[in-house]
Amino acid sequence: MTTTPGSEVPPPSTPPTPPSPTPTPTSDAVPPPAPPEEVSKEDKNLGMLTNLLSILGFVPPLVIWLIKKGKSPFVEDQAKEALNWEIGITIGIVACAILSGFSYIGWIFGLSRIAIGVLNLVFCIKGAMAASNGVRFRYPWTLGLVK
Repeated sequence: MTTTPGSEVPPPSTPPTPPSPTPTPTSDAVPPPAPPEEVSKEDKNLGMLTNLLSILGFVPPLVIWLIKKGKSPFVEDQAKEALNWEIGITIGIVACAILSGFSYIGWIFGLSRIAIGVLNLVFCIKGAMAASNGVRFRYPWTLGLVK
């Protein structure tokens, strides 16, 4: 095919691409991670001790929380967390102790008391290990009575 001057076929053009929309933040967007909290060695040790002593009941974390309230945010947080956990554990053990007195189903609640004790031991140790590294540990199934 021969072309005459002035009758040249323009090269095919590509349609202009629209500018890409900038993503808008949504409410489901995950915020950037917070910088790691600086926790002193003393606070790490006291946080670890709080979680370990909570194996004995709710009194040790209560005492530590009352002493460190307003002085050390990390220890205060860990003491409140351990205190809430131990309040729930105490309620569970007392309820199982009462219900284990029933004749036909009492053995189930007797075993439940043992299971609650094992869970308490496991999570208190996990909390102590996390606190010794300066990480705020969160117990599962806490009642959140102490804020």
